[in-house]
Amino acid sequence: TATPVASSTGREAMTITAAAPAARAPELPPAAPVAAAREAGPMAACEGLNFFTRALCVSRECAAPQWRAHPRCVDARRADEQRQRRMEQ
Repeated sequence: TATPVASSTGREAMTITAAAPAARAPELPPAAPVAAAREAGPMAACEGLNFFTRALCVSRECAAPQWRAHPRCVDARRADEQRQRRMEQ
């Protein structure tokens, strides 16, 4: 905003003051990516890998406590156990 001020020369001068910064909305935590990662499960960490490395990655991710009960991990663990039983016969 501009405010008129008398100067020493008798002329009117303008003093410019900065406006108060606009109030910013509070920043929210990135809930959407976290929720999306939770829904994607352990597969999110393994995107872009080829067939063989993805299988190893999923196995490693499913070993983490937060993913052990995830449906994809339960299925992967069952498949691994069946594969092991067939190899032992």
